[in-house]
Amino acid sequence: MCSKNGTFTLYRVTEDDTGVYVIRASNEVGDESERTEISVMRREGNKDYFSPGLLVLYCASSLIIPAIGMIVYFARKANMKGSYSLVEAQKSKV
Repeated sequence: MCSKNGTFTLYRVTEDDTGVYVIRASNEVGDESERTEISVMRREGNKDYFSPGLLVLYCASSLIIPAIGMIVYFARKANMKGSYSLVEAQKSKV
């Protein structure tokens, strides 16, 4: 493994990877070795990031918001029909 800034990221490690490791660094000036201990612990309560409650809230809001918009539209339309209209006033009532 090579690193330009001295930071290494370990992927897919398990508890079996816990132990003492020897790290050797080298460059044009020379090389140096050092021992380091890596402790891998299991994540407490491996949380599931999928929440059924959040899914229900999302689905409900995607239905409720258009429903509210339709209610407001029809309420305004009903209010307009109740107001005086010159076009409606000229129709014959036979």
